[in-house]
Amino acid sequence: MNTDKIILTNAVLIYGCIIVFFFLMKIFGLDNVSELRFLNFLFVFWGINNAIKANINFNNQTSYFNVSSM
Repeated sequence: MNTDKIILTNAVLIYGCIIVFFFLMKIFGLDNVSELRFLNFLFVFWGINNAIKANINFNNQTSYFNVSSM
């Protein structure tokens, strides 16, 4: 799987989770509770972790930098 496709897929998932989360907060009247907004970090952390795991599984890339080009 292409690295750009992995990034785009996980970015859309993060965006969707945040949209649904804020929509649910608005429905339940919790949009004034600012502490709940910090849960966005959990969605972002989950998406980044998922992208890293997918890159390792599909592309067998475990290093942060591409060493083969040096």
